[in-house]
Amino acid sequence: WQEVMLRTAMTYKANANISGGSKTGSYSASASYLNKEGILRNTSHESYNIRLKSDYSFLDNRLVIGESLIVRLSKGEGNINQDTMGEILRFPSVVPVFDPTNSTGWGTSADINLPNPYAYYSTVNKNNEKTQIFLNAYLQAEIIKGLKYKLNLGLRKDHNRSRTYTGIYDLGSAGKNDAPDLSEGSSDYESWVLENTLNYDKVFGKHNISALVGYSAQKDKSYGLNGSNTDIPEFIYTMTGNVKTMTASSSLKELTLVSLFGRVMYTYDDRYLFSASIRRDGSSRFRSGHQYGAFPSASIGWNINREKWFKADWVDVLKLRASYGSVGNIPYSKYPQYGLYSVSSNYNGIPAILISQVGNKDLTWEQTYTAGVGIDANFFNNRLRFVF
Repeated sequence: WQEVMLRTAMTYKANANISGGSKTGSYSASASYLNKEGILRNTSHESYNIRLKSDYSFLDNRLVIGESLIVRLSKGEGNINQDTMGEILRFPSVVPVFDPTNSTGWGTSADINLPNPYAYYSTVNKNNEKTQIFLNAYLQAEIIKGLKYKLNLGLRKDHNRSRTYTGIYDLGSAGKNDAPDLSEGSSDYESWVLENTLNYDKVFGKHNISALVGYSAQKDKSYGLNGSNTDIPEFIYTMTGNVKTMTASSSLKELTLVSLFGRVMYTYDDRYLFSASIRRDGSSRFRSGHQYGAFPSASIGWNINREKWFKADWVDVLKLRASYGSVGNIPYSKYPQYGLYSVSSNYNGIPAILISQVGNKDLTWEQTYTAGVGIDANFFNNRLRFVF
């Protein structure tokens, strides 16, 4: 059966790229192609990848823009799983591939509850296609010396399509299919992220100040559509036939998140350190009145070895630090405030409505607080380090 199911497979690759630039900009473009035959018969993979990237500066580097674009296209064929090779090795070698006495022409065995590998993987045809697009773009402008504005935009779009067609077969004890089956599905995912920040850096004398404020927003949307039919006329490859056996379902999920954030860092003479930050996040996972949470944090540090009175030359770093802050967490479920129900036909064979999620209208951000005090020390030209 290994001789029947396995083959010498070929792989084809092609790549091309171009790049260039000048003092004020650079660009690059690349494309690749991959075609792989699977060592298992009736399996293959084919993909295309395109990437574009550029960065340019204007007005003596006071204005900088850039982007990167990635496009991926792929498709695959093959009805395989983690047990495929095990089934091939376990199926009796004395069973013929074809049996003219079988109504569908396949060899079968009554001694093992496994399908004829060649029959099964030839009769069940699985295909999938995937398209992915990633776009990132930014703009940075120096408004005045030390003050910079930056805009970041990220976009993502995925499209997936799958199709499984099962023909007529009689595989003995492993099963029988009197009429073709077809299942098809598609899914789309869209996501965007927009971030605006203002950053100010200033050094005067022994003082060093860095400040950042920003706003970000993001949205994720996914949609899925699936259909199947288990009674299709032979040689018909579309979702037709007996409407009583036809099923269809769809899903739609959307999430949004907005954030305001700020951070200040101050250093005096590289001896005394201070930083503080706060962010306020809002999520659509919670109902109105519970959507927002604020999460502050602060830290201080003292580089003792920078003090004039510190005379131990064998100590390279001796830093005392302390911090306190909070972080927020949101539930995995996309709609935790709602009670959800699902339909099941497994209750004594009778259709039933089951509770799949208990809603909580008062649910809000989980907030975790942490506090810490520690010391960092390096000795003997940084050959010995101590962290506590």
